[in-house]
Amino acid sequence: MLLLPFLEQQSLYDQYDFDEPWDSPKNSTLAPMMPQVYRCPSDTLSGLSETSYAMIVGPKTISNGASATKIQEITDGTSNTILVVEAAGGGINWLDPRDLEAERISYLVNDPVDGGILSEHADGANVLLCDGSTMFLRGAADPKDVRAMCSVSGGETVDRYAIEFGTNADW
Repeated sequence: MLLLPFLEQQSLYDQYDFDEPWDSPKNSTLAPMMPQVYRCPSDTLSGLSETSYAMIVGPKTISNGASATKIQEITDGTSNTILVVEAAGGGINWLDPRDLEAERISYLVNDPVDGGILSEHADGANVLLCDGSTMFLRGAADPKDVRAMCSVSGGETVDRYAIEFGTNADW
């Protein structure tokens, strides 16, 4: 909801009642008005009012649920830290403030059993980084590297080229 004014959706934002639950009768009338940007064009798994995207939250991620992370606390670098992932078919209504819990997903890209990072792209999923850029996580990306990219200050070294493009052995 808080992004709507920055997506040229001020009038939709103004209709949302922040004093009521997201699924109150009043707010529920907005469900069919989901902006197209909240849905990946390739996503056929999600329902009509369900988003294709979610944040991963939990210890050492961009949001621990209790407080906001300041930009200077992202010591791994904003271009190396994942903010939002594709979560096609996650059943998350776009109005619902639900996220993916860091401790409950496997970090395997496109693992249909996991319910975490999932898209309908043939070999991976798109993610939004904290600097506002996007990258494509290959389906064969090492889950340890993906998890490291979800950490704001773990100090891990990740080979982004291998995550995005693979190794020579993959060609």
